[in-house]
Amino acid sequence: PALLMHTKKDMQVRYANLDRIIKYAPYQVDTMTRNVDEHFFTPDFFAPQTDTVYCRKIMGFIASVGRSVQADDVL
Repeated sequence: PALLMHTKKDMQVRYANLDRIIKYAPYQVDTMTRNVDEHFFTPDFFAPQTDTVYCRKIMGFIASVGRSVQADDVL
């Protein structure tokens, strides 16, 4: 599983790159996009915990991955 994040107005890395990656990505890939020009996705890179939407997405992704992993997969 992977979580890919990108902003649609990023001036450093074009949004089309995310579209290209998703086109060839396996079904386990989840995405989160924002319609802003933030290269580091969250307005405060050094304090991402202040971005509740970002944190909820990260924590939800981690929880979903944890649920999908079976004990046999770990051993």
